[in-house]
Parts: sequence; structure tokens; C-alpha cells
Amino acid sequence: MTHRPDTRRGVPLALVAGALLGAGAPFSKLLLSHVDPLALAGALYIGPAVVTGVALFLRGRGGGRYAPLRTRDAPRLAAAILAGTIAAPVLLMFGIRLSSGLAASLMLNMEGIATALIAAVFVRERVSPSLWVAVLCMTATGVLVTGPNNGEGSSLLGGLLILGSCVAWGIETNIVSTLSDRDPILVTFIECVPSAVLLTMVAALRVGGLPPMGDLLLGVALGSVSNGAGLLLFFLSLEAMGPARTGAFAGIGPLTGAVLSLAVFRTPVDWRVLAGLVLTAAAVLVVGRDDEQRQFAAEHIRE
Repeated sequence: MTHRPDTRRGVPLALVAGALLGAGAPFSKLLLSHVDPLALAGALYIGPAVVTGVALFLRGRGGGRYAPLRTRDAPRLAAAILAGTIAAPVLLMFGIRLSSGLAASLMLNMEGIATALIAAVFVRERVSPSLWVAVLCMTATGVLVTGPNNGEGSSLLGGLLILGSCVAWGIETNIVSTLSDRDPILVTFIECVPSAVLLTMVAALRVGGLPPMGDLLLGVALGSVSNGAGLLLFFLSLEAMGPARTGAFAGIGPLTGAVLSLAVFRTPVDWRVLAGLVLTAAAVLVVGRDDEQRQFAAEHIRE
């Protein structure tokens, strides 16, 4: 008999986690108007490194129910760091700088799709027809919100960079999934610290110095709330109701970011914006439903 998912506790946690994670794109766009992309990428990971470090300290020995990290895990952790906390945020920051806040927020929905497709290629997971529907929806969204017709000046290159960040995060997710019995907070801490240090150092060398302390602290604060608190709530939801249900409800992140972008940047709402929102919502529902069906099937087999 399996542990029954606690949806009453897990759903609110996943919704808030998704909203916090989704808010990162539009507020990053604001900071990128006067902060170097590499410096902001580093600052955004200083925040979650601090948050997860504090969480580990306060918890003490409470992580004993997880399997310990071993030396043989080092190559996978290194690959996850290179893909997920170095390549992905750098691509994202440069992509956001070239894109509108709305386009960046909506395009980030490609992360879940990329994760599933990478799993299909390398882990031989089945790709359901519904996933191809989600791919079609997000491809259409990308066409609508990028290019010269978009009033905010989003570029095709910006969209491709954001897509690259989603692929990098998809690679990281598939790697980290092989460490699912390890402490997720500890794994996140180990991933965030090297990227925070390395990206900040490279940014300092690249531009001849870091941005003003106020801007740097704003980046750290944004990373603490969006990535740090958002990830912690995501992990709590994972423990309450499992990965598929958590991913389905946390999928509101791109839509939350899009709505915030409309408000913050006062984006004119025309037919392209409305179509992009509808297509993204459809993709979120399709991917979330597909993940839930696979989790239900797995739970039924275990029972």
C-alpha cells in the first residue's frame, strides 16, 4: 500500500511555489536594464544558496531519512551544475535582455516539455500524443511573442536563448532525478554555491567590477524569494503529493510571470498576447495532465 498524497497541503504549496518561480522573469527584466546579465545570474543563485544553507542549518540532522551523497554522485552533480545553474541562467539572462517580459515568461513553459522530451530520448520514456500537442502550442506561442511584430521588440535570438535555457534545465532535471533518494535541499545547496561564486567572479572580471551594491542586493533578494523560497515550497509539495501533481500545479509559473509582465511593463493586450496566454495555459494543462496520468499508473502498479 502506498502513501496517499496529501493534496490539501500540497496544492497550495505548489501554487505558491509556481507563482514565486514565475515571478523571477519579469523582475529580472527590470534589473537587466542596468545590471550585467552575468552579474545578475550570479546574484540570483547567491539567494537560494543562502536560503538552502540556512534551511540545512536549522534542520540539523533531520535529513537522515535520505540516502547520503557518495563519491560516485560527483560526476552527475557536476553535470547538473554545468547545465542547470551555470549554462541555463546565463542563457536565460541574455535571452530576457533581448526579449519582452511577457515573451520570456511564456517561453519558460518549454522547460517542462524539454524535460519530458529529453527523458524520452535518453531514458526511453514514452512520449504521449498530448505532449506533442504541448510542443505545438508552445511553438505557436514562440512565433506569436517573438519577432518584429511584437510591440516590445522581442527578438528571435532572445527566444532561442530562452529555449536553450529550458533545454539546459531539462537536462539538469533528468540528471537530478537519478538522485531522487538524496536530500533535495542539500543537492540544491551544492548546485547553487559553485554557480553563485563562479558567475559573480566572471562578471566582475568581464565588466571590470560588479554593479552597485544596491543592485546586487536586489538581485540576491529576488533570487532568495523566487528561486530560494520557491524551491523550498516546491520540495515541501513534492513530499506531500509527489512530482507529477506538484509539477502540474506549479506549472502556473509562466502564466504568473506573464500576468506580472503585463502589469509591470504595461504591455498592450492585443490578439497575439491573448493567443499566447491561451496556448501557454493549454500546454500547462496538457503536460500536467499527462504527468498525473503517468503517476497514477505508477501508483496503481505499486499497489
